[in-house]
Amino acid sequence: MFKILEVQQASQRKSLQGLDSTAADGMAGFQTLETLIETLEKGGMEKQWCLVVCRKLRDAKRYLKTDFCVHCQPHDSTCTDHCRYCALSDPVEADFQHLCSRGHVLSCDDCQGMKNVLQKVRLGIDGSSWTPYISEQREDLLYDFDRAKSDILLWKAHIIRSINQEEAKQEALRSADDTSAILMMDWAMKFLQIRCREKQSDWFGKRGLSWHISAVITKNAGTGKVKLKSYAHIFDSCQQDWYAVCSIIENTLEVVKKDHPQITQVSLRSDEGGCYHNNFLLAVVRDAGKRAGVNVVRYSMTFPNRSTEKMCAIESFAQ
Repeated sequence: MFKILEVQQASQRKSLQGLDSTAADGMAGFQTLETLIETLEKGGMEKQWCLVVCRKLRDAKRYLKTDFCVHCQPHDSTCTDHCRYCALSDPVEADFQHLCSRGHVLSCDDCQGMKNVLQKVRLGIDGSSWTPYISEQREDLLYDFDRAKSDILLWKAHIIRSINQEEAKQEALRSADDTSAILMMDWAMKFLQIRCREKQSDWFGKRGLSWHISAVITKNAGTGKVKLKSYAHIFDSCQQDWYAVCSIIENTLEVVKKDHPQITQVSLRSDEGGCYHNNFLLAVVRDAGKRAGVNVVRYSMTFPNRSTEKMCAIESFAQ
């Protein structure tokens, strides 16, 4: 058994539960590098070198949090680090590649500065300007450095994906009319956070009542106004699998069709969680839409662990 509740407009968010894991790991990566610099200084590294590197690390962190997202707004850029066509193209699958119309003849001082400071930290750990207190310490620092660098680069890639996904959503909104709707969905939990800055991987999956949030976006073609209404499905006991998600989608579409009889088609959007990203759901979700009286024309899934966002056309699975 489950209940469906209509959710009012969200209030200002003051706590950090469910903090984005990729961004949190990226910021933690910079903190790890600063800790490594302190270790090198204790081992005999020149103090001035440590101060300069720490300052450049803070500048790189500030750049990713502020200006980098602005630099990546255009699809096609003459800078490799800012070109979304280049960054979001799959290196293997040709169907998910896009050729850049302009050559990458420019470079960004801030992006290059981040690469240089990461390389400088690596060379500092490998160098002979400091003395490890045990023979294994250098290997331990290199291992921590590699993990921190990987988290920072993943954060950088995540920013580009976020910009691209937001533009895809805005494009869908611009092309929407009175007969279409956009349904975005994800699981949530009612539990409060345990830590001050708690990541999604720590926040979700806790014991307790399962919450599934569905946000339905409709548009008035005459006035151009967009309306957002959220629905929360609350379960006493539920296995978060594809069958539960399909039931939620069908029930939500029935309510949407009842509230907006003119809607005939809907686009779905979710992340790549196992309950969404599977063949069973893709095979039956169109039939669930038909039973609710609407046609599911598109299912867009974002892949946060890959370099591209893939779109799954429901029509191709039904044939």
